[in-house]
Amino acid sequence: MTKRCGMMSLLMLVIVWIGRPVQAQVDVGCGPSLPLAAGLHVNTRPGIYIRNLPTRSGGIAEYLQDSLTFQIVEGPACADGLNWWRVTGPSNINPGWIAEKEAPDGRYLIFKVEVDPATLCPDPLNLVSGSHMPLLNDVRIRQEPTLEGLVLHVAPQGDTATIVGGPQCVEMLNWWQVQVTWQGILIQGWMAEGQYGATFVTDPDLPSPDKVCGPPMRLHLGDRASVNVEDYKPKNLRVAPGLDGTLLYSLIEGIAFDVLEGPVCADNLNWWKIQIVSRPEVIGWLSEGGPGNRAIKRFTQDRLPGH
Repeated sequence: MTKRCGMMSLLMLVIVWIGRPVQAQVDVGCGPSLPLAAGLHVNTRPGIYIRNLPTRSGGIAEYLQDSLTFQIVEGPACADGLNWWRVTGPSNINPGWIAEKEAPDGRYLIFKVEVDPATLCPDPLNLVSGSHMPLLNDVRIRQEPTLEGLVLHVAPQGDTATIVGGPQCVEMLNWWQVQVTWQGILIQGWMAEGQYGATFVTDPDLPSPDKVCGPPMRLHLGDRASVNVEDYKPKNLRVAPGLDGTLLYSLIEGIAFDVLEGPVCADNLNWWKIQIVSRPEVIGWLSEGGPGNRAIKRFTQDRLPGH
């Protein structure tokens, strides 16, 4: 009898539990976004970050000290209670994602703005028609001054381009009309001055073409970072900064190291002296690479997405 009563009580408990309404999980969400779309432009507040992913834990692609104008590429993406927009800006600024607000209930970090696209380029280099410019990288020569223009030729690093026209501001890039020679053939087209901080030609205002580097990564002595491999090729650790430095080791993806010294500009690359964490006796110089092929990945993470 006792056993039967116990079974009845258990059955009643099950019935009562099933009969209770299930409380829905509340999704905070991100709220309505700003009325933005791909192709529109925004101004930013100064002192905010651009990240490589639409989340506050994304890596820092750029820190904006000043207010700048960007073009919306994609979005919004909802993460961490924030609406994120993928943006691209002046050619010396890395693209990435910006949060609409500094916090879900915080102030806005971006503002829609109407602009003339021809005003969105950084100040061009001080070049004049007839200037002969050594190329610091392999450079595409296009039929028209646009990234969609037909590629007429890829001028190799070390060749010289002669300026015949420009600049024209298109797609936030300064374009120069140039002439290059290939196997005795004169090719005329348009080349971009640089993109995402990369310098393709020697700035005539700089004293020496041997020391031309883009802005270095924001690393400090004692920072911990790791080897980043975007081109599937190990990165070379050298005795001294420069491509002619004696090779010590080839480093694979993910090897952690501490920054000891740098940056040093050599061979148009920024170099950092590092110490391998797992093998402290291994010390050498590593190039940070360039946009699209960074050899160093920072460990630093911010708590806030925007400031």
